[in-house]
Amino acid sequence: MGLYAINISTAATAISLLLSTAVLFLGPRAGLQRMGRWSGIALIGAYVLAIGVGALIGALNGFLLTRKLLPQRYLAKLGDYTGFQHLACFHQRD
Repeated sequence: MGLYAINISTAATAISLLLSTAVLFLGPRAGLQRMGRWSGIALIGAYVLAIGVGALIGALNGFLLTRKLLPQRYLAKLGDYTGFQHLACFHQRD
């Protein structure tokens, strides 16, 4: 469980940082200044949206990557310790 927490939070932070930085870097170059005085508000809104979307994308990717990289034996053993033996995700796949 700790491995998931570390990988999910790290991936979410990294993707969120990349997307929000890209918005701040590319936003003024994409022609937002044509919006006039609303361009600053639009840039801030896009920045905040990029933080949230980046966190969701990063968390999903961190979860899927961790699940793919962990050996199935470890997941089966983890199910024994947590009491979730009935879940299909903890059983070895053929």
